[in-house]
Amino acid sequence: MNTKNIENREEFISFIDELKKDLFANKTEWENLTLEDYLEAIKGWMEDTNSLPSNPNWSTFAEILMSGKFYE
Repeated sequence: MNTKNIENREEFISFIDELKKDLFANKTEWENLTLEDYLEAIKGWMEDTNSLPSNPNWSTFAEILMSGKFYE
């Protein structure tokens, strides 16, 4: 799933659908399977990353949601 090409609301909604499908299809690739762990991972990634723009866009929001999949 590429987060860089998401440019509008509809693409972001589609990304969320794909992220959900990926969770069910590829659970072994996910580090954070509970909502609590997923949200904690997003929080940790947000605190640790220096790559977020000061003016986020749809692609940025998708990147944030994607971080919860893999960040420990």
